[in-house]
Amino acid sequence: MPMDSLRSVNSTQSDHVNSENKDAEEDVAIHRYASRPTSTWPKIRMEITGIRLTGHVWYRVVTGTLGMLCVLLLTVVIILSVERLHLNSTCSNCTSERDLLQTNLKTLQKENTKVKSRLSDLVRHLQDGWIFFASSLYYLSTERRSWDEARKDCIYRGPTLVIINNRDEQEFLTKIQNDYWIGLMEKDGVWKWVDGKALTDGFWDKGQPNNYVGEEDCAEIRSRSDFHNWNDDVCSKSQRWLCEKKRL
Repeated sequence: MPMDSLRSVNSTQSDHVNSENKDAEEDVAIHRYASRPTSTWPKIRMEITGIRLTGHVWYRVVTGTLGMLCVLLLTVVIILSVERLHLNSTCSNCTSERDLLQTNLKTLQKENTKVKSRLSDLVRHLQDGWIFFASSLYYLSTERRSWDEARKDCIYRGPTLVIINNRDEQEFLTKIQNDYWIGLMEKDGVWKWVDGKALTDGFWDKGQPNNYVGEEDCAEIRSRSDFHNWNDDVCSKSQRWLCEKKRL
């Protein structure tokens, strides 16, 4: 038999053997699959069910977490809103306090201006020869005039002839040690101060007023150590006088 024919026969036989082997393997696989336990499918179903249950649990976890986050966010919003209201209320109170402080400051500034003005005026009066005591400024003239002219001069300067209100003031004026007119005059038998008020209690010298020479209708203070030193005299007499200006 030729060599080529022999090779062809061997190749054909080999292909047939391989085909038979494949068929045998397929039969074995089919047999094994057929012989598998019937419990395998339930296991597969359980695995599938487990996968489904696991997905459901994760869904619940995720939704629960999102719910908690929403609650937390809502809580934060409420807290911030309350804080904002508190800040607005605080700012409103601060505004009221600021306005009150500004009002008080303006009041203090006005008072400060008044005090400075009064102090400046007091210094000016003292430089012009006025004397300060208690609540009044006093000016003792260097000239001599009648009671009526003295009264006009005091009005020109701003105040009036001195009005003596109490013992302390009388004792202070006694220390000036001069004879001078005071703002007291008799009319129709009644002694009155220049402001129109009637004399209720005076510091007359002993035996005064006595209208000694007649028409002694104006009062003066004499230079005496005793504070009872008032005297009545004729109004045309020329002598010094004392003006009084209430505290500024």
